[in-house]
Amino acid sequence: MAELARSLALWLHRPDGERGDFAFDSMSYADVGEVRIAGSMEGWRIGSVSEPDIWTSPVTWEVLAAEL
Repeated sequence: MAELARSLALWLHRPDGERGDFAFDSMSYADVGEVRIAGSMEGWRIGSVSEPDIWTSPVTWEVLAAEL
């Protein structure tokens, strides 16, 4: 959990123009993206490479940042 928290904190504090999507790269998982956060025209959504067709409903950046 600390590894994910650190990765998310670093990603959250990047400038808007440099942030891009998030894909968790962990020593604990074989695949990159066990936690994914992707921006779209509708907002930000969270998913996983383990369930590639399942995503949360989109939310604004402000909601996502507050929840993370």
